[in-house]
Amino acid sequence: MSTYTWAWSDEESTYINKADSLFEIVETIIDYYYGDTDEDEQPYTITEFNGNFLVSITVDDELVEYEVDASLGEVSDFLHILARHENRPDTFAISVELN
Repeated sequence: MSTYTWAWSDEESTYINKADSLFEIVETIIDYYYGDTDEDEQPYTITEFNGNFLVSITVDDELVEYEVDASLGEVSDFLHILARHENRPDTFAISVELN
């Protein structure tokens, strides 16, 4: 089993986190950016399929879909894309510890 260490920097600080999977990292950031709504259902879905994450997010009543390779570099790049879409200067770094 692998453990991931990931850093998230925003305008205020840098946060060091641990996760059991890349899925958990993606879900954490998407939930932070898009999950704080008053609606009963979350405006996003994340599915892992054949080594990829299939992400659907409703933004301003429009459905945006992404297919992201479940690898360190691709996930980090995807999180940067989401940050830019939200006009945030956030940066991310991910490393893996093999157990």
